[in-house]
Amino acid sequence: MNKTIKSIFLIFLSAFVLVGCNSNEIVEEDLSVQTVEISSLKGATTIGLAKMIDDHENNDEEFIIDNNKVEYNFEQFGLAEEVVTKLMKGETDLATIPANLASTLYNKSEGDIQVISINTLGVLYMVENDNNVNSIEDLNGKTIYSVGKGITPEGVLNLFIQGNQLEDVKVEYKSEASEIAALLKTESNIIAMLPEPFVSVVKKGNPDIRTIFDMNEEWEKLNNGNSMVTGVLVGRREFLEENSDILEIFLKEYEDSMEFAKTEPEKTGEIVESMGIIPEGIGKYSIPNCNISFIKGEEMKSLLQDYLTNLYNFKADLVGGSIPKEDFYY
Repeated sequence: MNKTIKSIFLIFLSAFVLVGCNSNEIVEEDLSVQTVEISSLKGATTIGLAKMIDDHENNDEEFIIDNNKVEYNFEQFGLAEEVVTKLMKGETDLATIPANLASTLYNKSEGDIQVISINTLGVLYMVENDNNVNSIEDLNGKTIYSVGKGITPEGVLNLFIQGNQLEDVKVEYKSEASEIAALLKTESNIIAMLPEPFVSVVKKGNPDIRTIFDMNEEWEKLNNGNSMVTGVLVGRREFLEENSDILEIFLKEYEDSMEFAKTEPEKTGEIVESMGIIPEGIGKYSIPNCNISFIKGEEMKSLLQDYLTNLYNFKADLVGGSIPKEDFYY
């Protein structure tokens, strides 16, 4: 009897295991795939995503939520206009873009774009190729070369000049950072404001170039300790409202990826160089100066409101004509 009972038990156990296996196969086959489209600009605002992109593209990481297999599709673009087009057409769900552009898109889309987190603080630095500037007052009578006329760098430089009461400073804007790099290499007594990674690029090519002012520190001095905000993560309102569970998982991975960039700049540098985001051999020098930061919630809101208000006071067009309302903040 015992042998019979044992045999029957084993038969039922085997059947149970087989049914369980078949059931799992059916579930796998029945899973639908949801692809989250993520766009980013080649530059500092993508550095925090680098480890995450590498994990998903090379290790095929994925997860399942409510019978949906979720996959990420990362795309990097050279021009902000390309990311804007994707967002406005609803062809991307999440994007890393300049902070002031997020405000402009919120206004342009009538509130369809929301900011989720800050990913990059100040990346602007003032450099010179001679040892002539040892204080802010030494800038009087000098010419400062910069990129970014009509956009954020102009606002930052204007606040710096006005806030420090510099009355005899000339600013000359160039369309490309490469033009300023050429000046630093071929002419003497050149002072320039550049973003990373271009600062690291010009320094590597010319050891005589030195940083004279960290513009993020200078911004903080003039703004009650509040930081400059370079880049943010944004999303389409419809996607965010319908996929809070996916966003929660994404943000945890994103925060881990950004922490990796801060603690492992050399390894992150290798990743971003292979992606064509930063020139070869520059990453490990540039990344520590990019102020990679994961900031969300009330702290994000406070920093971003202050930053956008300062830009608005200089030129309203820099933030899309008006300061975003409360629903701008996710």
